[in-house]
Amino acid sequence: MQSIQSTRCSTVEMVKYALGACSESLIMNSFFGFAMLYYTKALGLPASWAGIASLVSMFLILRYPVTKALLENLRQASADVP
Repeated sequence: MQSIQSTRCSTVEMVKYALGACSESLIMNSFFGFAMLYYTKALGLPASWAGIASLVSMFLILRYPVTKALLENLRQASADVP
């Protein structure tokens, strides 16, 4: 059985990671909050439809980098074939 070594972060490093996570969360929550207000108030969509629209947009946003990585790997693999 292998032993797993554990390293601890200093308090300063933990605070830095927490500040980075807070800034990212603030930006994302602001964006999605504004999107929900726009969908429900400006477009007049029900809240459930606005939630589905946000879910679809997240799928589309995440689809591009994944597809690009897969195609790049396929292109590289096909270049390696003699």
